[in-house]
Amino acid sequence: MIGDQLKKVRVEKHITQRKLSAGIGVSAQTYNRWEKGYNEPDIKSIIKIAKFYDVSLDYLLGNSDLKNASKLLGAFQSLDSSDKEFVNNLIKRLSKK
Repeated sequence: MIGDQLKKVRVEKHITQRKLSAGIGVSAQTYNRWEKGYNEPDIKSIIKIAKFYDVSLDYLLGNSDLKNASKLLGAFQSLDSSDKEFVNNLIKRLSKK
């Protein structure tokens, strides 16, 4: 349920409902209703929330444990070739477990 995930991320980030709602341009009551599951945010609001928290949509919706995969990818791409090879080998070893 999206309301549970919205609350989880908000609590992780130590943000009040009032601060979040002001940051995305909705009333605190509207946001509260989303968290409680009485209503669901539209896609534009979900995108605004993800941007506010600087997390991926997948993370916000509970489909991924990676908060921001693009940052992870950017960090990987900035590695030199030997470090990239090390990381790739590590991932291969871990995925075999």
